[in-house]
Amino acid sequence: MGVKEKEEVQKSFGICPTCLACYNMGYLTFYWYQVNEKTTLKEIEKAMSIEEIHKKAGSMPNLCDGEEVFISDYEHIKVEEYDQPELIFNLVKKLSDVEDVGALAVFRNNYFYSADLDSDTWENFHCSVVSFDYMQEVETHLLNVGMEILGFNIIEVQSPEIWERIEMYIDEEKIISRMKDSYQVEEYMNKYYVWNGDN
Repeated sequence: MGVKEKEEVQKSFGICPTCLACYNMGYLTFYWYQVNEKTTLKEIEKAMSIEEIHKKAGSMPNLCDGEEVFISDYEHIKVEEYDQPELIFNLVKKLSDVEDVGALAVFRNNYFYSADLDSDTWENFHCSVVSFDYMQEVETHLLNVGMEILGFNIIEVQSPEIWERIEMYIDEEKIISRMKDSYQVEEYMNKYYVWNGDN
């Protein structure tokens, strides 16, 4: 898989627009719609229209005279049944802020209310979130952040003689444990996402 193709996969998610009237009649009339960071609000509105659902579903003509649409399933990012196109588009706009779709997915899992997408909560999250492939890398990252907060990094650089005397007394496991109290760690699709949970 090429780099460009990989990026496109990472910066996308799927929704399943479904006809509510058909569902109530015992038929599942739906199709999968893939959303990426270039998708427009107009495209999402069309994708979630009753006409488009019946057109893309193919085998089920629009005989139900229904108007209501709901999202019966999703892929990569949690979406509620009655999330409107505007909210889906708001998620699309956030894709450009993150390295991959996993970061947006963990935000949606932890801060689910739509208002959070336009608040300081989102700004603080996407400015601090980082991803790692292994838990050992997560703990190394938390240790480095903790050492910086405690000022040990400065001592090591500016006062090597003091550092030599105190280094053996530093409890790295305790620092990591304390950092886990203020930082959030979540696994998603075989990656670990870490961000400042105090924000």
